[in-house]
Amino acid sequence: MTLCTEESPSPDAEQCHDYYEQLFEVLPCAAFVLDEAASIVNFNRAGFALMAKEPSEEVMRLLAGDALGCIHAGEGQGCGTTPSCRECGLWSVITETVRTRIGTRRVAHMKLLRNDTIVETRFLATTAPLTLKPQRLTLMTLQDLGELSDL
Repeated sequence: MTLCTEESPSPDAEQCHDYYEQLFEVLPCAAFVLDEAASIVNFNRAGFALMAKEPSEEVMRLLAGDALGCIHAGEGQGCGTTPSCRECGLWSVITETVRTRIGTRRVAHMKLLRNDTIVETRFLATTAPLTLKPQRLTLMTLQDLGELSDL
């Protein structure tokens, strides 16, 4: 199979798009595409499973903590606005990549609200810059470290 690149596009652009869409969907870790404001613009099946809110159009354009159900997001005007956000590994890895366009990886300790219960979790948050001209996006993956240690 010939991979599609900007320099060497596939003769069938639709087939190329389908290939990458399927590749994104089957990733075993939660994957999110964020815009320059760090808002969610796309997510895969594993990302869908992590969301506290019903994934729909209303999830699009939310910041990660709001979509994931971070308990601190409700303390202010949403994810990224509270004193807790300054210490958040997830928020720092996202904003660092959005700002510097350099990928990074960090453990993020989070308290998430699930069915009226606070659940403490640790994610390995990895980000990478993603440029789809003219958009400057960020790819973020989350791996639940508790789940991995149970394997």
